[in-house]
Amino acid sequence: MVSNIKLRNIKIYLMFLVIIIVTGVNTLKATENFSHVAFDSLLQKNVKDGKVYYQGFNTQPFKDYIYEIAHATPQEWPRDEQLAFWLNTYNACVISNMIIYGSIQSPLKKKGFFDVDKFSVGGMELSLNQIENEVIRANFPTYLVHFGLVCAAVGCPKLNDRAFCSKTAKKQLEINMHEYMTSTMGARLDRETKTLKLSKIMDWYHKDFDIGGGKKKLLEVIIPYLKQEDIDFIKANKSDITIDFFEYDWSSNETTQRPAPLKVKPFCK
Repeated sequence: MVSNIKLRNIKIYLMFLVIIIVTGVNTLKATENFSHVAFDSLLQKNVKDGKVYYQGFNTQPFKDYIYEIAHATPQEWPRDEQLAFWLNTYNACVISNMIIYGSIQSPLKKKGFFDVDKFSVGGMELSLNQIENEVIRANFPTYLVHFGLVCAAVGCPKLNDRAFCSKTAKKQLEINMHEYMTSTMGARLDRETKTLKLSKIMDWYHKDFDIGGGKKKLLEVIIPYLKQEDIDFIKANKSDITIDFFEYDWSSNETTQRPAPLKVKPFCK
């Protein structure tokens, strides 16, 4: 006869087994909400150092990805997965527009590129500005999102050759911000005049960066992402540092040269 202790141990074991199985199923479901594998593969093949070979996206897999975006239900997903989805969606829609319009010198050359042209996303019809402001900035209130949205211009943060992944989206944004702010597109320090000149992104969306604290708060937010020698200079002259903004480079980030063939890496690795 099986003792009561053994029966209790068996019940406990079975209970944990059920928990493990259910957890595994839920995890599997979570990873199956939406696939960015096709987009990730295309980015790896057609983006190099921020330059984009847009015609390389003019493929059936990309059209299928855009179709899947239109029928997605991101509101039902975990927040990290939503963030990755919306960042990838914005960038994919920009690419879609660039394919439609062909080789253009700047996205501003096409009236309505950002605020008139609509894209089907999750059963809604949204412009790029609506995706950015009414969805991403409204639901993910952090200045970091600005370094994941690429507007097809040289002045934007560089488009990465990898898609955003729910597991690493926040880390990817941190890396993007650091790379942007250590480039001449993000920040330029004039030591003679003690002026830190920043991208217009931080002027247009200053409320996301200074969080109501003005330029003093903006400086505090920006400092950790600058080059170390600039950080040291600013800290040594902090009371004398002034902030200004330079003109945005709206010229297209397109390249007409297809990047060299490469072996595509696994998504989210």
